[in-house]
Amino acid sequence: MHRQIKYIKACLDHLRAGKKMVFYSRPRGKRMMEHYILNDKNEAVPAHFMEWADWMETTRHDGKDRRRVARSEVNGYDISTVFLGLNHAYGEDGPPEIFETMVWDPAGKEVYLMRYATWDEAEAGHNAACHWVSQAAKAISYRFSHAHNPEKFEPELWVNEYKE
Repeated sequence: MHRQIKYIKACLDHLRAGKKMVFYSRPRGKRMMEHYILNDKNEAVPAHFMEWADWMETTRHDGKDRRRVARSEVNGYDISTVFLGLNHAYGEDGPPEIFETMVWDPAGKEVYLMRYATWDEAEAGHNAACHWVSQAAKAISYRFSHAHNPEKFEPELWVNEYKE
């Protein structure tokens, strides 16, 4: 994400200097790359590239990072839920995946990732991740090191296997 922000800032500086730029979007599967911003009710609304870039650049400077849904630390695990602003569904049908919850273990290794379509889903997902970590902190490191497959990531199964 940091490289994206640097690129966006460079584009904005280029345009502010009076130079012209042409932006192309290319298809990924069935959809084009979709950009979103949050309105005052934390609802995601589609945005053109420059509107999205300006919103992403200025949202950190208004005293609060509007992109952060929640951040927690549970048993040494860092849990963060954020608004991404880009659809990460990559050509799939269904709602856009524009919010994300990630969990890192105390060593900084990613052990959990889930994406959502709305702010409310993201808040609920963050709370679920916090609960999951509080119940399964030992099982996470054990099972993650043996079989990392995000498609078959079943935390409840991992907790049950660890307890047995």
